[in-house]
Amino acid sequence: MLLQDARLVTVTGPGGVGKTRLCLAVLRDVAAVFQDGTVFVDLAPFTALDSLPHALTAALSIVVRSDQTAHDALHVALRGRTLLLFLDSFEPLLAGAAQEVATLLAACPGVTVLVTSRATLRLRWEHVFTLAPLEAPPPPEQPAADLSRVLRYPAVALFLDRARAAGARFLLDAHTAAAVAAICTRLDGLPLALELAASRAAAPAGRVAGAAARAAAAAGERAGRPAAAPAVALRDDGLELQPVEARRAASVPPVRRIQRWLDARRSGCRGRRR
Repeated sequence: MLLQDARLVTVTGPGGVGKTRLCLAVLRDVAAVFQDGTVFVDLAPFTALDSLPHALTAALSIVVRSDQTAHDALHVALRGRTLLLFLDSFEPLLAGAAQEVATLLAACPGVTVLVTSRATLRLRWEHVFTLAPLEAPPPPEQPAADLSRVLRYPAVALFLDRARAAGARFLLDAHTAAAVAAICTRLDGLPLALELAASRAAAPAGRVAGAAARAAAAAGERAGRPAAAPAVALRDDGLELQPVEARRAASVPPVRRIQRWLDARRSGCRGRRR
């Protein structure tokens, strides 16, 4: 459980699991909570270990005078402000920038930091929230899969939902369910990879089998894992996907939990200011 007095939360998990999407949803939900707002900072383009102050001053439009360092200008500008900083893709700067976050939190008591990273920052303020992939079916023992059982897996529900949104038309039966299960399993239940594969699953009749195989392979490569094709290919009977239960998006409970923490954090700031 995220603690009420947490000032730094790091959302960790493998690439493609949805860390950025989750935190952006949090930012939208708490936009009015912090007096000075929320700020999104994409750290992916930065590689120098000392570039965090420069990235933050640029994102916050802070002017750095000739007699200041970016570090000093940042602390002066934020010392009296109450805001949420979302630092996305922190891992390239992990070795050199974690301490910069620590000094920022010490100097600016109204600042709260939300981080996405594949590794933790290892700071005393830090509360770690691990985001796991969606549960996917185990490798099937038989060529055909139990349809009702397969549909209970969140990874399958997400794939079918996104494939239907992309216009895929195929009969979902025991055999095609086995193909979908194989795709979800090969892609480790990673939402980004599943959505990429599903977006390419729609194809004219007679070509879905190859399209599904290529989609799974391409999605695996783009998600940063070895390419892999499903063991069983989809077939197209020209029929709409059967309706599926609204997908159990894994991000919903985390959004609510993190939002509760942010609300508590904001209430605590108000109490101290009184």
